[in-house]
Amino acid sequence: MSKETALLRTAIEHTVLKAETTAKDVERVCLEAAEQGFAAVCVPPYYVDGAVDLLADSTINVATVIGFPMGYQSSMSKFEEVEDAIAHGADHLDVVINIAAVKSSDWDLVGNEMELLTRLAHRENKVIKFIAETGLLNEIELDLVCRLANDNGIDYLKTSTGFNGGGATVEAVSTMRSLLNENIRIKASGGIKTRELALELLAAGANRLGTSSGIQLITETPISNP
Repeated sequence: MSKETALLRTAIEHTVLKAETTAKDVERVCLEAAEQGFAAVCVPPYYVDGAVDLLADSTINVATVIGFPMGYQSSMSKFEEVEDAIAHGADHLDVVINIAAVKSSDWDLVGNEMELLTRLAHRENKVIKFIAETGLLNEIELDLVCRLANDNGIDYLKTSTGFNGGGATVEAVSTMRSLLNENIRIKASGGIKTRELALELLAAGANRLGTSSGIQLITETPISNP
């Protein structure tokens, strides 16, 4: 195994989040993650129980999404989603920030939501990631989101849902890395379908890669966009 492949394996969060996801899809993703030694799987909240059971004998984290994919639910509804996900055994909570509030310059709401949900996750010793949806943010908005992330001590800032505004880019990851405190990690997600892009994102400062193409990315031969 090459060093690049080993690096990718420890960074990949093997992901299946489409609306039509089935139990068989989740089982496949969990079995592939266990076989390859990926860092985590990321599944819809409905399937957290199944993923936890399938990975019970492994060290692979189970992640799920909150306020997905739009992010404009109320903070209290997200709070309840986080509580429910934790109760069902999720290790990581990937929360979509309220983009509507960002676009309305309601920074108090965005910051208060980060504080509320981060406190809840950390009280339960869980990891919390906030999804910035960088493809929808301008330079000033991304800067302010990163400042709030620093102020509230979140664990990860994540680039994208993959459903809105494009996916992860090297430029976005580089910018986030320059703005975030060094203890806040970065998850690049959305549209990561080639080994080349995956490695570039890691080199730019990403720590985790959310992708449904994990098996393709660890192949030794170059792959191209479908």
